Amino acid sequence: MFTIMPTTKAILATTLNQRCPRGRTAVFATGGLDSTALACLIRASQPQLIFGAVQDSGQHNYTTSAINACQKISTLLELNLTVVPITGKAWLKSFLHLAQTLKTPMTDTDLPAAALLFQKARDLGLNTALSGMGSDNIFNLPKKQLTTFIRSEGISSLKVHADIAKLHDITFVCPFLEKPMLDHALSTPLKARQGKKALLAIFKDHPPLLELMRNRTPAHSIIPLNFLLPLKALLKKTPPTSNPVEIFTQAAMLAWQHFHPSSAHAHRPDA
Repeated sequence: MFTIMPTTKAILATTLNQRCPRGRTAVFATGGLDSTALACLIRASQPQLIFGAVQDSGQHNYTTSAINACQKISTLLELNLTVVPITGKAWLKSFLHLAQTLKTPMTDTDLPAAALLFQKARDLGLNTALSGMGSDNIFNLPKKQLTTFIRSEGISSLKVHADIAKLHDITFVCPFLEKPMLDHALSTPLKARQGKKALLAIFKDHPPLLELMRNRTPAHSIIPLNFLLPLKALLKKTPPTSNPVEIFTQAAMLAWQHFHPSSAHAHRPDA
């Protein structure tokens, strides 16, 4: 029934045991397979589940569904769940703070919300944050594309998340992007990785959780357009766009240049 990569669970478990202190770890929960698998593996260490709930009417269905899933997961694993409201005001404040603090412009749209979750983890007395980031690529990309991902956005995204976590005295741990898991994925044929079905084996001793994960409806949060309205004011002199990612990226560049005028020239497109 579970014909999977034989060492996936062992590699993840080893990384988690080495990097996640008992009672001091947050798992950034989404209600999805990746974060739930990690929470299940370190259940004995009593991690704290943290979910960022975007407060926007356009995200209501996603947020409600994800909270319900996280609540079921926390009940089944007997772990505490903290839901962090992400308002437009808090998101914008976080965006501007990161533009002022980071050494390079933001390109990852989830960074302002991630910073708010790192702060919440610190407020809860935790010192480590655990994320399922990167698992989509690890389990689903052919070797050549996976290598490209690792060398470009994978490692750079991991680094910037880690840098933001440090601002809040948090250690960021992403087991799917740690070297043991990357090496294993690169040495395993794509077919043998079997996509995210590989993670379902982690729940074989937890039938109710396995059933919940099998019947989950994958969903992803996006940047609410209402959150981006203040940023569009920064883009008056740039070509108009309705693409949320483009709005974010262009505004992040301009905001960063505003706070770092002496370094801005090196990051201009025409530099």
